Amino acid sequence: MCILGSSGWGKTTLLDAMSRRLWHMGTLLRDVCVNGQALRRDHDTLLSNLTAREMLRYTALLAIRGGSSSYIQKKVEAVMAELSLSHMADQLIGNYDFGGLSNGERRRVSIAAQLLQDPSIMLFDEPTTGLDCMTANQIIVLLAELAHRDCIVIFTIHQPRSELFQLFDKIAILNYGELVFCGTPVEMLDFFNGCGYSCPEHSNPFDFYMDLTSVDTQSKEGEMETYRRVQMIESAYKKSAIYQKILEY
Repeated sequence: MCILGSSGWGKTTLLDAMSRRLWHMGTLLRDVCVNGQALRRDHDTLLSNLTAREMLRYTALLAIRGGSSSYIQKKVEAVMAELSLSHMADQLIGNYDFGGLSNGERRRVSIAAQLLQDPSIMLFDEPTTGLDCMTANQIIVLLAELAHRDCIVIFTIHQPRSELFQLFDKIAILNYGELVFCGTPVEMLDFFNGCGYSCPEHSNPFDFYMDLTSVDTQSKEGEMETYRRVQMIESAYKKSAIYQKILEY
């Protein structure tokens, strides 16, 4: 499932609520630094002087309590194979100063580190941040594959490419913390068609529907007009059979 919405619309807060991180929030007084560098939630927190295999083995030793050395090694090799990391297993992770793995490869190592624990649910906040378009697509395809292997995958994303539209099982749109739509790609097309907003041929459905559910604040007239449109769409969605089906779960 992917969650769409512009910056400040509540995507990260929703994930924080789902993962119970909101209970631990307080006032941020200063940055937390490691080796003089401030930690950021959109950075891959990996040890640059280790290889990909060493990093995953180190993570497995911490995460898998009571596992034998042979079990951990097999687990690491299996996860690397699953995420196409085997051919770069002995390369240094590196960093921006002395090279190493690419941003996309580091992101794969970060995902692999979580898979070592066989999670039933995985939450990702903007997993494609800092990646080029092709690498971002590869990461999204990877997450979609994981979602079909007995793992619930939920992530926020900013402006995905149109060819990914049919890849998602569910698509949700947030607007200032309010759920404007949530359903399958087919349901999304049918719903907006029913509201009188058919996606033009050869257009990116993500961009088209995001524009429809956004408020234009550049002028007072535009703001009022687009606000009424968003309210109408949100109201129509909450009266729809798609929404009622979600409430039944």
